[in-house]
Amino acid sequence: MATLDLYVQFKVEIQTMSIYTMEEVRANNGQNGRPVWMIIKGKVYNVSEFIFKHPGGGVLLLEYAGKDATKAFNQAGHSADAMKDLLKYEIGTVEVSKTEDISKIKSNKEKKKVKLFFCF
Repeated sequence: MATLDLYVQFKVEIQTMSIYTMEEVRANNGQNGRPVWMIIKGKVYNVSEFIFKHPGGGVLLLEYAGKDATKAFNQAGHSADAMKDLLKYEIGTVEVSKTEDISKIKSNKEKKKVKLFFCF
């Protein structure tokens, strides 16, 4: 019974998350009184309230406002606690456009060709 309750709660949380376009994320860059959104690993976070709490300073967050901060986030070596805290600010996921999908597929095929070439 507890497992079912947990499943229902999880399913409801997923359904309430929004999907945002890159244009929406770019527009929420902290300028002109707008909120500060960023993308980390395909998820959109509203970090407006966290700017003054960030241990590395708010300037670091503002640098990636309205952008994909995945690489910088990963390189910073965040703790497990930081990863948990990040969940509080998640507001949805980012929609991947068809052109972005195609470029990813194309680059993955090229990588595979290179790998095969060097295997022989």
